Amino acid sequence: MALEFTKSTDEEHKIELEPVLVYANWNVGLAIGGQTASLEVGTSFVGFGAPIKIKGESEKGKKLGKIEGKVKGDKFVGELPIPEDIELDDQVYFEVKLPKNGLSGESNWIPAVPPISVTNFKWSASEARRGDILTLSANIEGLRDQTE
Repeated sequence: MALEFTKSTDEEHKIELEPVLVYANWNVGLAIGGQTASLEVGTSFVGFGAPIKIKGESEKGKKLGKIEGKVKGDKFVGELPIPEDIELDDQVYFEVKLPKNGLSGESNWIPAVPPISVTNFKWSASEARRGDILTLSANIEGLRDQTE
């Protein structure tokens, strides 16, 4: 944001600074169902304690919840819950509104995955001796095929 000042420097002048929504980002790279995902909003010149409203949603229309708070030090940090029934490969984002400043915007989008479920653990043998090679197997749900 460029600010040019061309008035005399030997007298007092009043200038008005425009509020700006600088960024709205997730602090995580993946939204996991059943957990919360951290987010951050950066601003300039909105004022300490400016009210902020955040609403989360997924590309497929799943609601993530709402947060209301106040901007402190030109930042707001919060968390949105990710629903357990989120679908694999859905994308999540949040909308930001700063009502007193007339600002709004949208965050970056991140992929979502349902909670990972691991059940039915089994070893290939009930007993083993030093040097034996055993295999551990389990049923895993909530991951793409071929995930290591």
